[in-house]
Amino acid sequence: ALALLRRPHVSFAMLAVMLTFAGAFEVFTYFRPFFETYTHVGVLRLSVLLLGMGLAGFAGTYGASALIGKRLFHLLMALPVALAVVTLIMLPAGHSFGAAALLAIAWGAVNAAIPVAWSTWLSKGVKDKPESGGGLMVASIQLSIMVGAELGGTLLDHYSIGATFLSGAALLVLSAIVVGSGKRLRPAV
Repeated sequence: ALALLRRPHVSFAMLAVMLTFAGAFEVFTYFRPFFETYTHVGVLRLSVLLLGMGLAGFAGTYGASALIGKRLFHLLMALPVALAVVTLIMLPAGHSFGAAALLAIAWGAVNAAIPVAWSTWLSKGVKDKPESGGGLMVASIQLSIMVGAELGGTLLDHYSIGATFLSGAALLVLSAIVVGSGKRLRPAV
């Protein structure tokens, strides 16, 4: 699987995957303290927010599936940016339960579309080695989840939930920069 990293399009893709998932999980892991401290919700409303976020994932998965055929590289770039924007809007708007609920739904929908887009890239970008490519992607995602959650927790402990969300959004934007137009993610012909 590591031999695949010698292919430039795979290396760029794995960097973008890692930045995307690290940024997303830096934020996602700390939604509970965000909603408790910013939105001032109790257990019932917290459960409603997280349920809404989860249910929105169905719409995100369906929406990505509908767009992926002709817009794969656009989605790989735009989805992290959209997730970063929703994350940043949560900071000033998250004090209102209604705004927090709408933003949680948007966040859940966008976040659920990301794995659909990357799985589709994998099926097209590493056609000749699907098992090795899948293993590399899973390992990259798992490592980035751990790093993102750790970074988010460190920022939360030493600074604030705002620092955690800002850092997560920055990683998401960096991912979009790596993807760019998608040219770097296309196999050499």
